[in-house]
Amino acid sequence: MNTADKVEILGLVADLGLGLDLADRERYRRCFGDTVLIHNPAFQGADAWHSYSGDEWADRVTATQARLTSIHTLTCVSTEVYDGTAETMLMQQALFADAEGSYQVAGPLRLTLVDDAGWRIERLRFEVIWTTGDPQVYARARKAVL
Repeated sequence: MNTADKVEILGLVADLGLGLDLADRERYRRCFGDTVLIHNPAFQGADAWHSYSGDEWADRVTATQARLTSIHTLTCVSTEVYDGTAETMLMQQALFADAEGSYQVAGPLRLTLVDDAGWRIERLRFEVIWTTGDPQVYARARKAVL
């Protein structure tokens, strides 16, 4: 991987986390291509892959995040680049809070990116392997939006 690709992908990962924590729709949206495949049972409530337009995904996620106080920590970045695509592995820990309590999730976050005039996520998979707190905190925010 050349240095420019590495810097751009690290910037995308930073925008991903900041877009979530600030519920900044534009920052979060620019991380994704026109369509994105998502596997995130913690958000979707189902263990399956779903296809969204980049706009729809950003709208759903940032609207949910705007109802919460959250802190996302993305660490252990590992990226392999293969002729126009990249596989990035992170560990994600997220803390969500509302007036009634808090909920924390953690696990591996796998991103498949494509270089289409800039790196963009085309597949995102979050596997929750650890939780603590009240899962209804996140469920309340998600339900109010979806």
